[in-house]
Amino acid sequence: MIRRALNGIWCDYCKSRYGKNKDGSWHENAMAQATVTIVSTLPQSKGVTRSYCRKCLDDVQNWPDGTIFDIPAQIRAAESMNV
Repeated sequence: MIRRALNGIWCDYCKSRYGKNKDGSWHENAMAQATVTIVSTLPQSKGVTRSYCRKCLDDVQNWPDGTIFDIPAQIRAAESMNV
């Protein structure tokens, strides 16, 4: 399920990329407002959520060979593999 991210939800990829400062606070770049939140509905995923800012959403949809595999298509592909 894809939904608009709530205010105050930060991008999971940015948090992973930039992490926290030595004092335990989030790095400035890690606090990128998420654009979308994706909630997995597959049984083995147990409701895992992942939030993406616009830049990271583009990164996961635009592949290095120039093809575009958008999030809705990725979800359909994952669902079809779990028949």
